[in-house]
Amino acid sequence: MNGEPSGLGPDFLAGLAMTTETERGAVYRLAPVLELSETPPRWDRPTAPLGGHPPVWPERVGTG
Repeated sequence: MNGEPSGLGPDFLAGLAMTTETERGAVYRLAPVLELSETPPRWDRPTAPLGGHPPVWPERVGTG
């Protein structure tokens, strides 16, 4: 055995993935595991580039 789990080859994983176009090119990632009958899964914002945000915790919204 070469350390790769059996049955998880490229063809199997391709069926679980999706490609999203971003300003830096295509992003290939695992698709959402949940499917809804009338609401397709989506992301409101594209993947941020590395270093695109400062390394701080965001302010909490709606507390109080």
